[in-house]
Amino acid sequence: MHNTISIILLACVLFGLVTVSCGLQDIPFYYAPYFSYGSNVFTLSDSGNVSESTGSSVFLGYEIFYRVYQTENAADTDRQELSDLAGRVGAESNALDPDNFVQKATDELRFVRIRHKSDTIDPPLILIKPTESNATYYLHIATVSDDWYFDQDDSTTLDDIKVCRTLDTTTSADRLSFYKLSNYKAGDPDYDDGTTDPGSGPLYFVFFAVGYWTNTDDLSSHFGAPTVITEVVQYTPPLD
Repeated sequence: MHNTISIILLACVLFGLVTVSCGLQDIPFYYAPYFSYGSNVFTLSDSGNVSESTGSSVFLGYEIFYRVYQTENAADTDRQELSDLAGRVGAESNALDPDNFVQKATDELRFVRIRHKSDTIDPPLILIKPTESNATYYLHIATVSDDWYFDQDDSTTLDDIKVCRTLDTTTSADRLSFYKLSNYKAGDPDYDDGTTDPGSGPLYFVFFAVGYWTNTDDLSSHFGAPTVITEVVQYTPPLD
């Protein structure tokens, strides 16, 4: 009996030494953002993640991912699958890791991120400074012939930042805008129907948002828990 206890204690000590010497540490868990949709506007705000940054894990802001569909049924099928995956994400050891969620969403369901139209700003899409952790951000879907954009309430530093689709690097920049129907082509990375161009509107979108943080020890990038918009968003591009 004493020998068994001694072996267990020795194993624990050795494991502790290995953990320290290898630099292993707890991975922080950043929670899902407040993210909702209504009347052609998405609303996003921080859920307390900014204040949870540490010396080795720095929370930077939020990314928004999307996918476009020609039929509402196809969009809703993926939305339900995405929501089921999101329901499995958690801080528990047996839960789905947020990084794995994003990998499944992008690799298997082929979601892509919304980008700054200038494409000169690194992720995340929405960078939140510690002094702006209480701010609310709005992503506006254009109902006229103009780009989608986001802005911040009561902001003097952020004003109507235009955003665009994610397409192949060889794609003409003229097709990056969301508001023109003829921009959507069969084979586009963000478009579900790989065989036919959309003949007419409306189009159907599925969206989710996740936090974005970096590990300063190894400069790796990671994600927080997701919020999936609970409805399929119908959008008719105002320009053919």
